[in-house]
Amino acid sequence: MQNQLSFKARVIKGEGKGKKLGFPTINLSLSDVPRELEYGVYAAYITIGDEKHKAAMQYGKRPVLDLPKSCELHVVDGDPGEVSEEVEVEVVERLRGIEKFESEEELKKQIGKDVNETRKVLKD
Repeated sequence: MQNQLSFKARVIKGEGKGKKLGFPTINLSLSDVPRELEYGVYAAYITIGDEKHKAAMQYGKRPVLDLPKSCELHVVDGDPGEVSEEVEVEVVERLRGIEKFESEEELKKQIGKDVNETRKVLKD
């Protein structure tokens, strides 16, 4: 990715699909996501209040779950606790494009790989 991209976004209620897969997410209002951001999975930082967390971010359609596009972040290695109405996102690196997996189980395995890759990219 050329330059790191930062933006503020409002938190919205999601469908709870990430939590069911074992990867709860913070869902963002699509109107707050910069238009130049390509669909894909990213390593990012999310700042909630005064705390900065590592996060795996998905932006785009969700073909496996047959759901419309979304922008959601899974906090890596921690629980963000109560999430405020607005967060700040710093996109660091694009990990991959959006893919259609054969099953939710395959998607779950890939999310696990994405989380591990996020840890590597955002190592301290």
